[in-house]
Amino acid sequence: MNNRFLIIAPLLATSTLFLAGCSDDNSSYETPNLSDTPTNNNLISQNNFTLLFSPVNPEFLSPTEGGFTAVTSQVSVQIGDNNNQLITGSRVIRFRTEWGLIDPSCTTTEEGTCSVTWRSGSPDTMPADLRNTIVAYSDGGQESYGDINGNGLFDDGDSFDDDVYADVEEPYINVDESGFSYLSTFTTGDVIIDTINGLDTTGVNTTHDDGDGLFNGPNCAHSTLCSTTLSTVTVWEDGTQLLNGGVINTIGGTVTGLGTDTLVIQNNGANDLTINADGTYTYYSIAGGLFYDITVKTQPAGKTCTVANGAATATADVSDVNITCS
Repeated sequence: MNNRFLIIAPLLATSTLFLAGCSDDNSSYETPNLSDTPTNNNLISQNNFTLLFSPVNPEFLSPTEGGFTAVTSQVSVQIGDNNNQLITGSRVIRFRTEWGLIDPSCTTTEEGTCSVTWRSGSPDTMPADLRNTIVAYSDGGQESYGDINGNGLFDDGDSFDDDVYADVEEPYINVDESGFSYLSTFTTGDVIIDTINGLDTTGVNTTHDDGDGLFNGPNCAHSTLCSTTLSTVTVWEDGTQLLNGGVINTIGGTVTGLGTDTLVIQNNGANDLTINADGTYTYYSIAGGLFYDITVKTQPAGKTCTVANGAATATADVSDVNITCS
């Protein structure tokens, strides 16, 4: 016997819906087993440390008219654990900026977020490429992993593929914008942010330390990949603002007389582009409002190539930087 019915009459008067019933089989009303529900371990997971800007690209430099306007941007962080659950406890988040001024820290609320304000600086010290990097970081986190068997531990069989779950290196300000996103790379001239990680347990060795190739987190049961020196790690994220409001221009033109020979050109003495045929070409995109200077780095064998209209400030897409070879 399985009798169920809805009492809907009181709904009209009280806007309340009642469910009543009796049954020999109450399996559909069983209380869920809470032990089957992943619990929040309150450790920030590297893959759930999120950095957001608003506006993303503040227009400090006008890309069409030149001139500078003081601007601000809200920089926000959202944190979660390895189970993709929001962390509601308080966490201190620290910030560094390549240029301008930024509040040094904020503390997350029960919403798992907090924000600071970034402010533009002097035009005299503005990054030459108009790209400003901001870094947010917090200690006491853990590296991310794929919990294949769902037991809440990093153990044999779980995924720690570096293409998805980063072996966390020390944070740094990527001044030269080498690489992009999670593929960025530390190079000489980048700003070191000294923190505790798998290769620097003091956080004061004044060098940039890569990941240690092991899992850094307290819930590790792997037979070969558990760190024996560090159970937590500094988690971090960076992002880049384009200081002209996000305008990108392309530089290009036409090549004649080259034939099947090879020509190498540069912009502002860097960023080689190889051309090996006559016809139209497009150079790497640049931020609108920047000065460009297209020159020949390597002439083709037995020929001389000259550049016309090669130097100016980009205020729109340019298609008349023509190259003639003879």
